[in-house]
Amino acid sequence: MTQRVNKPIFYILSGSPSAGKTTVLTALKEQGYVVVPEAARLVIAEFEAKYGKYLLDTDKASYCQLLLNQCALDYQDHIEQNEVVFFDRGLPDVAYAEQMIFGHITEPTSQRISQQRYNTSVFFFPPWHEIYQPDHLRPAYDGELYRKNYHILRQIYSDYGYQIIEIPTVDVHERVDFIIEKILPDFSQTY
Repeated sequence: MTQRVNKPIFYILSGSPSAGKTTVLTALKEQGYVVVPEAARLVIAEFEAKYGKYLLDTDKASYCQLLLNQCALDYQDHIEQNEVVFFDRGLPDVAYAEQMIFGHITEPTSQRISQQRYNTSVFFFPPWHEIYQPDHLRPAYDGELYRKNYHILRQIYSDYGYQIIEIPTVDVHERVDFIIEKILPDFSQTY
């Protein structure tokens, strides 16, 4: 893919793990919005189902490549959409994964991020200890680590030209209303 595609009706929800993204996305879906689930969880689940192993313990380079492929596919699968689409994380999250794993962002990932553009406003969920729920992919809460990683992720999004809109730590309905109010001005444009 060499042509740059801008989809201003594609919105990313990103940020800290277990900060309420999936709950908000579920509520948005219940209101009739198109929602794309988190690519990382899909990639990890498919690998575990096929090989019986946790991908990040097995091959981190393959994880990053599979994650890039899945995020790009999720974007492409919705390219003909003429209504708002919410993504549980996006291509810049692949850059974050690579930065954390390799210490740098690969050129293919950087190119893909530049070619497949979402709305420039990204909804960021800050660390929120009170609602954090560990699972087999998320260890016990480490506030200092999550705050540090949150700021690294924010910086990556900013470096790729995205503007961060921090989601307040309020109940799910208020968060959904906050997001909808922020995107309403975009509906005045024709797509």
